[in-house]
Amino acid sequence: MQAIQTRFGGNIRRIGLAAGAAMLVAGCADLGRVMAVNPQPVDPNSAVAEQVRAASRADVKTPRFRDVPPLPKNVRPARAFKTAVTESGRAGDQLTTYIAANPPSLAVDPAQTEAFAAAERARIPADQRGVAPAPAGSEEFAARLRELATPPPPPK
Repeated sequence: MQAIQTRFGGNIRRIGLAAGAAMLVAGCADLGRVMAVNPQPVDPNSAVAEQVRAASRADVKTPRFRDVPPLPKNVRPARAFKTAVTESGRAGDQLTTYIAANPPSLAVDPAQTEAFAAAERARIPADQRGVAPAPAGSEEFAARLRELATPPPPPK
């Protein structure tokens, strides 16, 4: 079966080739900057400019392939991980089934809870009772955080 040719069939191919070539050339246009050996200059207004300069001047040891540690020997294989995950899923399913079959028998009433807590607190000897902690000074803490959160003054 022959393809139907349009009037502009040859021109479309030429335009496509030209566009593809233009994209390739445009992609390589900035290749010199990307592949440059010299690093980009450090912004002098940066807060970490001095640290960056010091780190770039530091004489560091170049890593070698023999410095790469060997593979660990005590790692379980992937099948063992799969088995553990499957068992965990089964245990979760069993727990869900158990909970559905054995619903809680007591409805928890907040008044009963408070009465139980008061009775338990009363059992503690007076000399061993701790003092309830005071509120953690939330207003002072919030004010301190607001003070820390204020933006720095604009550069002069």
